[in-house]
Amino acid sequence: MKKVKYLTSLFAAGFFFVTAHAQDLSHNQVPSIVINAFKSQFPKATDIDWERSRGHYEVEFEVDRLDHEVWLDQEGKIIRHQQELRVRSLPELIKTSVRNQYKGYRIIEADKLQVGGDTAYKLELISFTKKTEIIVDARGQVLEGFIWN
Repeated sequence: MKKVKYLTSLFAAGFFFVTAHAQDLSHNQVPSIVINAFKSQFPKATDIDWERSRGHYEVEFEVDRLDHEVWLDQEGKIIRHQQELRVRSLPELIKTSVRNQYKGYRIIEADKLQVGGDTAYKLELISFTKKTEIIVDARGQVLEGFIWN
């Protein structure tokens, strides 16, 4: 339970810290150290949009038609990475855990969020008559009260 509260606090604090006062940037307004770090991590990125917020850089882009959002510090170190996933690329542990906990449901959409060494997955599930959204940790355990932003 402490892990869930820690993760919730960590992600919520990160969201409030970085999203306030966001400003759109052109490519030439981003320091070269940040651009170079980004390009080395995501050489296949397309449709790139930059913002600056409280000393951090936020970049939204696509890789292989999947959406990504990355926050970098002034040295180009990744602080946060959110990415859209294909359901088939989810770790088997996550898929098995969801099948066991949500019988009759199937996963139709998935996103992965990494902050520091912590990872969470937001999954949209559908059954014959219902649709729901859950957030799980890297072991497939549901994170109650988790704020995903």
